[in-house]
Amino acid sequence: MEYLGLAKFSYLKIEIYYTDIINIITLLIHMSNMNNIKQDGTGKRFNQGKIRVDLTPAFAQEEYCRVLTIGAEKYGASNWQKGMKWSNVLASLERHLLAIKKGEDYDVETGLLHSAHIMCNADDRQHKYLTQSRIGLDIGFINTNTIIPFQPACYITQEIHRDLTKDWLEINRLPIGPIYTVSSRQSKVDVVKSANLDIFVDDNYDDFVKINNAGVCCYLFDNDKNKKYNVGHKRLYSLKDLI
Repeated sequence: MEYLGLAKFSYLKIEIYYTDIINIITLLIHMSNMNNIKQDGTGKRFNQGKIRVDLTPAFAQEEYCRVLTIGAEKYGASNWQKGMKWSNVLASLERHLLAIKKGEDYDVETGLLHSAHIMCNADDRQHKYLTQSRIGLDIGFINTNTIIPFQPACYITQEIHRDLTKDWLEINRLPIGPIYTVSSRQSKVDVVKSANLDIFVDDNYDDFVKINNAGVCCYLFDNDKNKKYNVGHKRLYSLKDLI
């Protein structure tokens, strides 16, 4: 015999479905509390300092999503996440902007607002800034007073110093990371590129130039020997400036 789906009775034993009982009791307590609470509109919600999503017009959101929907049908869903040249994105954005300047509101191909297409193009990119850049450090400029406020993707050092470098980092309680070595027959540029780094920091001016010319962003860490070189904003005085 079943009673309210809660228990099963027999002559010899009683089997209780505890989960059902707890759920019913919880619901009854919640309903009881609701009856005892005075609903006077004084409930709290701490929204100060948060973005005002409520200020976004519903119409703008809807038109933005219409363009994304057509884009998914044409190119595949989330195609933009694969990344593309910024020049292609800007070219598309500027075509829609030019059409607006000429007095055209709706795109001929999609029938949607040019302004909605501009919204999508303005956000149509890989958001690398949301992820931690892979930053590599040359071990040469690091000393016991150096503050490393992030986890390096790797360190680069001379081949003969690899074991010494690891022990030295541990002794001085500096972040431990992979240590790549440069042999006498090897270019530091090759090691930097093989490590797939986004940013590298070196205090050697010649290596700084070579790495930048190879397409990897490199900063020159300031020291007395390289002060004579004018490298503009790529001179670094503290690793804190990278975060």
